[in-house]
Amino acid sequence: MLKGRTLLIVSLCLSWAFFSGSLADAALSGEEILKGLAARYKGLEGLTASYKRTTSTNLAADIFEAPEEPKVSGQLAWRKPANMRLDQKTPSIELLVTDGQTVWWYLPKDKLVHVYRRLNLAGEMAPLLAFLTNLDELKKSFRIKEFPVHPLRPGQQGLILVPKAKETSFGQIIAWSDQEFKLTGFDLLMATGETTHFYLSDLKEKPLDPAEFAFKAPKGVRTIEETPR
Repeated sequence: MLKGRTLLIVSLCLSWAFFSGSLADAALSGEEILKGLAARYKGLEGLTASYKRTTSTNLAADIFEAPEEPKVSGQLAWRKPANMRLDQKTPSIELLVTDGQTVWWYLPKDKLVHVYRRLNLAGEMAPLLAFLTNLDELKKSFRIKEFPVHPLRPGQQGLILVPKAKETSFGQIIAWSDQEFKLTGFDLLMATGETTHFYLSDLKEKPLDPAEFAFKAPKGVRTIEETPR
């Protein structure tokens, strides 16, 4: 069970910046979408957004059937180069935050925080964060092509990102944006067949205080040092 949770945390850390949607009728090529995103997010220092997250085990069902109502929602924040914060509000309050080296997963209801140190953020997270910091570098780590028109996501455009490295926990990422190349969500397809969908709204591009990505356990909270496997 703990191993599964560790995989979820690592997946969230390496994938937070990729978002979900679909191609418009006048589909652009993957290269055109990438250039549009690069132009919009050049020099980006940080952003915040509201998110909703769903998980499924069958991508075909997501395409041809209506998705379930999102069961998980909250606020996310990202700060260049590798700071990330997920404040989950429903169905339960949780906090996932990283300063780029350590990940803290805080469960207030259980008065417990899991601490993950020395995760391979530099080796695996950096190529994904290049999506926001240096999109030209993205092509060194991923094979990129446009995503076909998605019937459930009209008016949006998608990129399929397939990692070139053989040893990854995920099979591919589908990143989404609107016609102005504003990020709207991402789908993370795990090697196990499970797909996690993030839907973003109220996205704001702005610099953030590094103090927002540091964590200190409240008094009375038990801390468990985890060793990722």
